[in-house]
Amino acid sequence: MRDKKKLIGNILLLLMTVLLLPSTGILDDLNIFAMIGDKIYETKLENVEKLNLSSHGKLGNTIGNINAGGFAVESEEYFYYLKDSLRLCRSDKDFSNEMTIIENASGHGMWHLNIVNNYLVYLKDNLIRYKLDDKKKSIVPIQKYMIDLHIKDEWIYFNRISNSDRGIYRMTLNGENIQMLSDVDSLDITIYEDKIYYSYKSNGMNYLDTMNLDGTDKTTLFHIMTRDMIIEDEGIYYLSDDFMLSRLNRDGTVEILSNEKISHYCKTDQLFYFTKYGDGETNENIGLYKMNLKGQNILQLSDGRLEEGISILGDWILYRSSEDNMYPTLKRVSIFTNEIIKMD
Repeated sequence: MRDKKKLIGNILLLLMTVLLLPSTGILDDLNIFAMIGDKIYETKLENVEKLNLSSHGKLGNTIGNINAGGFAVESEEYFYYLKDSLRLCRSDKDFSNEMTIIENASGHGMWHLNIVNNYLVYLKDNLIRYKLDDKKKSIVPIQKYMIDLHIKDEWIYFNRISNSDRGIYRMTLNGENIQMLSDVDSLDITIYEDKIYYSYKSNGMNYLDTMNLDGTDKTTLFHIMTRDMIIEDEGIYYLSDDFMLSRLNRDGTVEILSNEKISHYCKTDQLFYFTKYGDGETNENIGLYKMNLKGQNILQLSDGRLEEGISILGDWILYRSSEDNMYPTLKRVSIFTNEIIKMD
């Protein structure tokens, strides 16, 4: 009750300030509404349970799964995956002993799943930290919409989508110490070897830049636009500005790996799995395909319409698709046999 009164008191004080400030002229140079939002957020954070969480140098999920929206993640013992956006399941690593661990009746869906210590961290309206052993939830309020979540050590790195302060940010897993690392409107960010790679457009020019995890040492690598970067020793795989699957080699040369537009893809050690962009309208995301890393030997595995991204768990590719305008269902396909198994 005391916390609620304090929050109401802060809001009333700020509203009174808004009413008095016009006569001072300060509003000409100050975004008072942003100040109100920041103050309310700071008050909410006072009630957040402070957890000592760190991924200890690892990412909270694989880059491919992060690019797909984080609908699946793997711990040392289990697979975790969304059957739909409101139902989260856990299974052994052969998909046996499946059980629903979180189910929501309504509301916005869950996504951006990450494993940090013995916590499952994900987005659903706010940032949720779910302790796996006792099923206790701890909520961190989200001030503004965020996408492209990457968790490394005790930090969350993300793109903020806001009309007033778009950019690349980081904050702790307790929601504290929010820092803007870059003010560019980035379409794609990836963390690789303690560097943030990010792509954006400025003054009609495409950029692929890097910076340190604290935002220092910003460097332009190449003038290309990327989506869904996957960075490996041999180069950077990405979807180009015109949705062609490409590889940027270390010497700066670019190889086009697809002869058709691709909307989503994932990569194993030997293969790409993808769905076609189509014309971006009626036939977008139709079919699941695979091909080798040279863009050859394309094989169609499914002809349904894919929803969301394509995830990898162990030796399986997970995807949701609908056939004949039916409700989309979760399926998995073996990378060895191409066997497709319905999971609903």
